[in-house]
Order: sequence, then C-alpha cells, then structure tokens
Amino acid sequence: MAAKMEVKTIYWSRKPGQFVNLHTGVEVLNSPVAVGAIKEWYNTLADTIFENTTSNQNIMVFSRDIQTILEHTECYRAFLKGIDTVPNHGTWPEEPDKMNLFGFLSNGKDIKEGWVNSDLSEHKIIVFDLNESLATVEIIVKGYPDFF
Repeated sequence: MAAKMEVKTIYWSRKPGQFVNLHTGVEVLNSPVAVGAIKEWYNTLADTIFENTTSNQNIMVFSRDIQTILEHTECYRAFLKGIDTVPNHGTWPEEPDKMNLFGFLSNGKDIKEGWVNSDLSEHKIIVFDLNESLATVEIIVKGYPDFF
C-alpha cells in the first residue's frame, strides 16, 4: 500500500498588486509596486500554478469564481466540444454530473486540464496527480470580500 501524499498548500491574492507569502498567505508589507492591467496580474496565478506543480499533476478542480480568473490568462485555451478530445482518465471524474471541463492552461511545456465543480464554493484550486489519484497541491486564492 502506497504512503499517503501530503497536500502542499500555497497562496495567491486575487487583488491586483497585493502580494502574499506563498506559504502562509500573509500579506507582504513593503512589497514591490505592481503596475499593469488586471489581466497581467491574473497571469501571475497561472505562473504560480505551473511553478508549484509537476507535469504529472495535470488535473485542476476549482469553483466558477476561479474559472473567471483563469479564462483571462494568456495561457488559457477553451475546450471546444466536438473538436477537442477529453483525455480518458478511467473513472475520472467520480461525479461527472457536478463537473464541467472548462479548458486547458498551457505554458508551452506543460498542460493543465481544468474542471469546474459547481458545488465547490471555496476560493481554491485543487491539483491532482493522476498517476497517484490524489490531490497534491491546493492553491488558496485570497482577496475575496467577506460576504462570499
């Protein structure tokens, strides 16, 4: 029996220019000033995903709020029904009625397949390693108003 893998938790802030500590989520004081468009800030989320996962960790599950952010990144590619093929993952996902394939993120070397879970209300991205069938990385997205 294989040993259970520990889930690595990292943080990213949705607020443009608000840097947070990758490992604690605490806002970084005296951080560099971020300039540019909101889309450029959202690209830092895609960078965070690729920098903190391996090529085996190629399935992401997230809420609709996170979907909106990822759709505005430069590495996003929509899933086109009837044109693109959904990779065969055996029994993945376990509850297909609650999951929708949103598309792919690609940085030229690695591809991450993204699934939207309509029941997931938390502001996070869960990355799975299909070779191990386990969640391996959890990215907590900070900066949402308290009323969510």
